Amino acid sequence: MQDTYVRMSYLYRADCLFDELEQGGGATPQGYAEAIRLYDQAAWRFRSDPAALSAYVQIVHCHLRLGDMARARTT
Repeated sequence: MQDTYVRMSYLYRADCLFDELEQGGGATPQGYAEAIRLYDQAAWRFRSDPAALSAYVQIVHCHLRLGDMARARTT
């Protein structure tokens, strides 16, 4: 049970930042870069878990918001 909470906390932290960037009106390239870093950390730590796929999808969204189609495709 504790593993589930840890996994979700990694994703939740990244999701909160992403949502703040999207809804808060303060979207910056640095903010999206930080969200990418947090999602990447979650994806790497839980790489054998299906939750990693969710993190990678959000990384793609961040790259798209930054206008970086090449990195979005690579991800």
